[in-house]
Amino acid sequence: MIDWIERREANRPALRDDSGGIWSYGELALLCRRAHGWLARRGLAPGDHVATLGYGTAEQLALFFACQRAGLTLVPLNWRLAPPELEAVLADAAPRVLVFDEEFRETALELAERRKLRLEPTPALRYAYALPWTGEPPSDDAVPLILYTSGTTGRPKGAMLSNRMLAANARQTVLGWELGPDDSTVTAAPFFHTGGWNVLTLPLLSCGGSVTLLKRFDADRVARLTEDGRASVLFGVPTMLDSLLGAGLSRGPRFVISGGAPCPASLVHAYLDRGIPFRQGFGMTEAGPNCFRFPPGEEARKAGSVGVPMPGTEMRLVDGELWIRGPHVFSGYWARPDETAATLVDGWVRTGDLAARDADGFYRILGRKKEMFISGGENVYPGEVELALAAFPGVKEAAVVGVPDERWGEAGVAFIVPASEGTVDAAELRAFLDARLARYKRPREFRFLDALPRTAMGKVRKPELRALV
Repeated sequence: MIDWIERREANRPALRDDSGGIWSYGELALLCRRAHGWLARRGLAPGDHVATLGYGTAEQLALFFACQRAGLTLVPLNWRLAPPELEAVLADAAPRVLVFDEEFRETALELAERRKLRLEPTPALRYAYALPWTGEPPSDDAVPLILYTSGTTGRPKGAMLSNRMLAANARQTVLGWELGPDDSTVTAAPFFHTGGWNVLTLPLLSCGGSVTLLKRFDADRVARLTEDGRASVLFGVPTMLDSLLGAGLSRGPRFVISGGAPCPASLVHAYLDRGIPFRQGFGMTEAGPNCFRFPPGEEARKAGSVGVPMPGTEMRLVDGELWIRGPHVFSGYWARPDETAATLVDGWVRTGDLAARDADGFYRILGRKKEMFISGGENVYPGEVELALAAFPGVKEAAVVGVPDERWGEAGVAFIVPASEGTVDAAELRAFLDARLARYKRPREFRFLDALPRTAMGKVRKPELRALV
């Protein structure tokens, strides 16, 4: 994959980051060779793991390409986790070295003491002696990247992303979303998440586009950069994209792509009303994550859908659950053979998501299979109820969980975040749902919160909500 960088015109713009650095493809290639030289002097052998504790930066990107070419594995750590949580991930991943940004020095020192790890500061990569690439490139099955899942329902698992998977996702994304060297993006998703790497960053670098990396998402800044021409395409979770509208985004991208969480129809139409094509997507660390494409011009007619399968992607519904197969699926979980066998079946990734396919081949995600509950003998999909709730003018966000109910077996409890302009009248909300949902789907009660508990990538932490009931 280093060929993606080195085969481009040297003066072509490739990367900007929060430090003010600007890299052409030639300069980024040199930084990758410096990272290679830095790794070569650390006594690492093919197959060794290199952990990082830091933001999405040019150095971390260069370290990834150097690890990929050297047969090493990069393990970006979730800097939002507490030290004991990070220690558990390190115990599982067993890296030889931990590379850290200065902002995380204290945490890194604490972890190094506990795990007996070698520590290295990130800036050192910029000044290392550059080494040319030698030897044969690693095989397609080699694993240059392990990303740990968010762990909202249990301990984090390390998803192994192979060269084959990363290259296939980039290739299919460029083809399915019609990306090219004139495209650009602003990446604010963290590098400990597949969204930071694989939604747009690596696909754009694979085709000669340009990327601006931000340490954290800031709606005003992303809106300004986008309108200044730094993002012809833009990815975000719904909460990010909603805040961009509040920041005044009105022009710039030729389309935005939403993923990571259910998207209310009102957000789709708010973008379409501003003349910005809005596409919903679906993916996961273990597959893609760019599994669907959205044919241009269908955004309004198919609002609520995630599109049709990417070229080269196979999909099927097994008892309502979406299964995905193709060259862009992962290689399993690091050191977890039983959990790998439960998720990866004959090359098919069992997503755990319930889906439906319409007559035109467009898919709609109904929600997590394990979140579905049965009320009075009928299946209830929280995602469907949440979209109905989000359509009510006074509702900003909504999440539904199933809880035990003496009469019906299970019933829904809806957690509502009111819109900023006022409160939500429960009686009016019930009347609104009466006209839109069958009786068994309607929540038995509403609870109002200032905000929903979320992961770093915007997914609602539903176990925390259930604990409130």
